[in-house]
Amino acid sequence: RSLESSLRDSPVRRRGQISAELDSLRRQREALRKALEAKEEVISSIMRGREIPSFIRRDPSFLGTVSELIRPMPGYELPFIAVGSGRLNDIVVRDLDGAKRIARALREVEGRFRIIPMDVLRGEERRRERGLYNFLLFDGEYEALALQIFNAILIDDLDELSEELLGRAKYVTMDGEIVEREGSIVAGKPSLGNIGKLMEEINELRDEIQQIDEEITSKERELMSLPERDEGFERLDALRREVHELRRKYQEALSKREDFIRKTRKVIEERSEILAKIKVLERELDDLSDVDPLEVPDPRKEMIILEMELRSLGNANPRAREEYERRKGDFEEVKSKYDSFMRRKEEIESLIEKIDSEREEILRDTLRKLSDAFNNWISLLFEGGSGELSLSDRGLEMRVSLPGKGSVNIDSLSGGEKSLSALAFILASQRVRPSSLYLFDEADAMLDGMNCKRYARALKELSKDSTVLTISLKRETLEEADYIIGVTIRGGESKVIAVERSIVGS
Repeated sequence: RSLESSLRDSPVRRRGQISAELDSLRRQREALRKALEAKEEVISSIMRGREIPSFIRRDPSFLGTVSELIRPMPGYELPFIAVGSGRLNDIVVRDLDGAKRIARALREVEGRFRIIPMDVLRGEERRRERGLYNFLLFDGEYEALALQIFNAILIDDLDELSEELLGRAKYVTMDGEIVEREGSIVAGKPSLGNIGKLMEEINELRDEIQQIDEEITSKERELMSLPERDEGFERLDALRREVHELRRKYQEALSKREDFIRKTRKVIEERSEILAKIKVLERELDDLSDVDPLEVPDPRKEMIILEMELRSLGNANPRAREEYERRKGDFEEVKSKYDSFMRRKEEIESLIEKIDSEREEILRDTLRKLSDAFNNWISLLFEGGSGELSLSDRGLEMRVSLPGKGSVNIDSLSGGEKSLSALAFILASQRVRPSSLYLFDEADAMLDGMNCKRYARALKELSKDSTVLTISLKRETLEEADYIIGVTIRGGESKVIAVERSIVGS
């Protein structure tokens, strides 16, 4: 029973269980994603509205419709549709000449279309408040278009609105209710199909996908933590056991062969001695043929006694040579197998030695690249100086030479210098094996103003090839950011807000 329990809890069996669970979770995630894409496509078709004639889309000045060029972030579809109601299917063109050309062509088409030429468009001033504009996705060339159509302030619900705020701007709630500048309120769900229910279903699907992603991440971590022996070493152990068994059989066969040879030689020697005695006695008998039988012992009786003694020894085994040859053949077969396994053992040991050599070479090359990258980041962060990485009996050692100072171990640096040096090592490791996305969570918390600026410049350099997200409360860091997003708590829930760079500077 304990053996069954051990097999049931073995790492190999657990790896199989986790792999099966991961396959099931990935299939569930794929099915949910397909359902999500289908519902998002329904939302997109609702926002696209009436189909644009094909001859308009072929016009060289045609850029797209408003709903094609400007999209809401996930979760902001209702206020987007409410504010853009009646404008989502507007035709956007490059210039006024293209607008005139398309307008003339539309005279023969039933229905009416609004055409927006981008070269004469003047968008409204961007607001500092939490504008719906900040939660839209579009290319920079369409900023004026987004400001003109979607320049409304986003609020959670109508309870946030007071009389003092009326008349300042246009407001829209997360449920799609609109408060015009003059104070009128447009309420009710947009008449664009059952979009509210669709949005609830989309949000539920997104939550389910996120939950499955977290489960997959947890299972993958558990899978990586399970021990897994190298197949080459397991095969080597098996071969060693086989060699040991063959060596034992070889020694056993060799011992039996030597014992058999020793016994055979002994029988042959004893038989030869007896035959020699018989010949001696026969010669003595011939010499005494003339002697009176009464004067000497009867030689025949002595011969009979000797023959009886010879028979008591037993005959030499007539099949001894045949048995010897058979055992010799068995011995040669075992020896051949032993030699074959020894050759295979040497080949595997040679392969392992080659793998170890290649692994050490890769380690040295990676350490060299990592040290070079570390040196470059130290020079950038401290505006001079150098850094070096090396291996010792204690592990990886980092030495830093700052401007005007000698080379010291990182443990001898100040708190801020130590933090920047550690950051340089992290950035160096990512330079050796780069990623497309990086997230830093308050890595500048222990840095002063000057070191925060150095930290921000390093992230700026890293962002040339990758996307960098950093959580920070330091003004010096935020001033270098391309985009700033704030998070606050309202009503017990986290809310995302847009933050102006001018606010950070002040």
